[in-house]
Amino acid sequence: QLDQGALVQAYRQQKFLSDSICKRQFAELFERLDAAGRAQLNSCTAEHASTWLNALQSVPNRPDIFTSDVAWVFALMLFLGIPTTKADDHVTCNGCQRDISILIPAARDYHFLTCRHGGDVPQRHNAIRDCIAQTARSVGIAASTEQRLIPNSQARHGDVVLNNPQESVSLAIDIAVTHPAQPRFVSQAAITKNFACNEYARLQKEGARAEIESANPNLQYEPVVWETFGASCNGTKTTINFMSTAYSLKKHCSVPTARFCITRKIQTVLWKYNARAIVNKRLVADQPSSTMSVRHFSDAVTATSRGRFV
Repeated sequence: QLDQGALVQAYRQQKFLSDSICKRQFAELFERLDAAGRAQLNSCTAEHASTWLNALQSVPNRPDIFTSDVAWVFALMLFLGIPTTKADDHVTCNGCQRDISILIPAARDYHFLTCRHGGDVPQRHNAIRDCIAQTARSVGIAASTEQRLIPNSQARHGDVVLNNPQESVSLAIDIAVTHPAQPRFVSQAAITKNFACNEYARLQKEGARAEIESANPNLQYEPVVWETFGASCNGTKTTINFMSTAYSLKKHCSVPTARFCITRKIQTVLWKYNARAIVNKRLVADQPSSTMSVRHFSDAVTATSRGRFV
């Protein structure tokens, strides 16, 4: 039998070996992908992007819970980079009614997630907004939505304005979700994690922050941007930290645990509505829109077990 010191040493060696294998596999996979695939992989492997994976499923009337097994499967396929259609499928977008069969499967999923017809994009935005506001209210932080930030102006509204009695200033956040494979982001997002969300936030903040904060001396303005696959900009940490102490006191947990729980709620909403966009828009000939073939699901599981990212 090994003593305690030898066990610790063996564990460290095993962990080092496992980490080395994972890093090598990641590097080999990254090398095989095109720019869009690399941007997606960077986003999926960003900090906290996978917190939704251990969220509860099939609980009714909860925006931060998956209520459909089909949606869960589609979310998992998106996360793993497994296309939700096959190359030879005849595919129509149920939003814009465009025949997208000519596109490669990965490009079809990009279309489903970014098509502005059918209401899925604003619904995802509003669901994240409402999740943040409801989480804040549940722990005693006043939260208002769509509040005018500049008097007598229709131009600037805060998606959520948080008033925490423990903080000296209020926080106004402007929520957005952006796809890292967009043409304006993809080349840099393929190289740098969190590039698309941070760049989008920078562009949002550039012209607005000074104007808003000069009109509201006790207000901090922060764009809060997620990438479609879970990466988040620096402003999300500000927002989550703003709520975490009150959350920890209300829920009787540590502040790090509070941060994790808040992050998981938001990430679950993001992925739930990503999957909803697929369910709503994905029309495959001879296949009901709300189901997928057993074989396709089997392919997804096989790809997962082999560590593939298609």
